[in-house]
Amino acid sequence: MEEIPNLGRTYSLKLGADGTLWAGMQPLDEPPGSPGWIVKLDRKTGKILGYVPVNERAGLHSVEDAGEGQPMTSIGNRVVWFERRSFRSVH
Repeated sequence: MEEIPNLGRTYSLKLGADGTLWAGMQPLDEPPGSPGWIVKLDRKTGKILGYVPVNERAGLHSVEDAGEGQPMTSIGNRVVWFERRSFRSVH
């Protein structure tokens, strides 16, 4: 896999099922620790398949694939599980 340009400040990566890659990231034009997204990518093309907005601060330093489009991340000292209905597909 090559570099995927224009993604933002990436804090965490996790290989997912079916050739996917999950990433926890924040916008580059905001200070570190700002709200961001958990993004699901196609591992081969870098195409964004979908995302979950993460509105809390001090998160995204870890990401786990709980299966069926349900990512988890750490925010502060707790784990947050985003159910499938939170996931927004990109077409």
